[in-house]
Amino acid sequence: MKVQGQHFRSIWLEQESQVVMVIDQQQLPFRFEIKQLVTVADAATAIADMVVRGAPLIGATAACGLLLAAAQDPSDEYLSSAADVLLAARPTAVNLRWAVERILPRILAVAPSDRFDLARIQVEELCEEDIAGNSRIGDHGFGLLQELYLQRSTEQPLNILTHCNAGWLATVDWGTALAPIFKAYDAGLQVHVWVDETRPRNQGASLTAATKNALAKEYQDLVVELACEPRVLCHRDYHSRNLMLHQDRLYVLDFQDARMGPCTYDLASLLKDSYVELKQQTVEELIAYFLELTRSHVCQTDFRRRFDMMCLQRNLKALGTFGYQATVRRNDLYVQYMPRTLRYVGEHLRRYARFERLHELLATHLVELR
Repeated sequence: MKVQGQHFRSIWLEQESQVVMVIDQQQLPFRFEIKQLVTVADAATAIADMVVRGAPLIGATAACGLLLAAAQDPSDEYLSSAADVLLAARPTAVNLRWAVERILPRILAVAPSDRFDLARIQVEELCEEDIAGNSRIGDHGFGLLQELYLQRSTEQPLNILTHCNAGWLATVDWGTALAPIFKAYDAGLQVHVWVDETRPRNQGASLTAATKNALAKEYQDLVVELACEPRVLCHRDYHSRNLMLHQDRLYVLDFQDARMGPCTYDLASLLKDSYVELKQQTVEELIAYFLELTRSHVCQTDFRRRFDMMCLQRNLKALGTFGYQATVRRNDLYVQYMPRTLRYVGEHLRRYARFERLHELLATHLVELR
């Protein structure tokens, strides 16, 4: 498939080196990054951490892992050990085991000096077979879609529902269920796709009652402590987009929810803003300026601790709002601001030992916090 007009496979071998390249799916959709796999450990980690996702692609990555192992040490012992490492990366992955059991016996059957070259041939064959098979799925499915398209009674697009991880990134190229859709689009058919679900991390999982209770306790402890802060009039949405300069005068917008609240709330909203990231030096200078303006005679260390806690609460709330907008309201506008907000949350969780448990609970479900 193409990214910004350039064709990419999800995984490929560098021609002049012993390196495997993959699209890092942990970074999508916010960044497009290519990751190098140099060792079998790299390949196993890519599978376990979901740098690569989708059954066919996991199988291809496991095959590449054996290739990398053969480059490092072609002995029977090392290759067998490498196979075990790969299998342990995702024990339930059928394609992973299939790829390992297909390639390992073949390369063990030749002399150690020939194993890397044979492994490369085997990996290339496996990848090409995946692409060819997916393309045939596309051809067959396109015929069905074209027939349905011509039978339409209206000029509306042809509606198609996909289920689970069926796209290009789940395979070496083309995808499975999406291959017919790609070919239909290339042929000029107007199609509309409902993506039923694709949740490769925690498939079918939800928070257990124990986890919900544990999170509720952590949040409650945070809120109780913040509720003890001095109360002042708070804007409650005091961020960059609600501040406007006009003819050298500052105008504050969206103040209808103003009410009494903790004295650090508006400061945290402004200095750890999901929309605009300030340099840390600027944050420190503005905190000092705030204390000077308010003539606060508080312990600066204690104030900074309370400020950090409020930043954590504020940005956890923002993440909830962004998630609600994206999943319930079908408004993807705020998704682009989630990585920065998650980074703020991680920054404050790591700063204080008291948040170790909260950090552990959240990181179980949010790879960005690991």
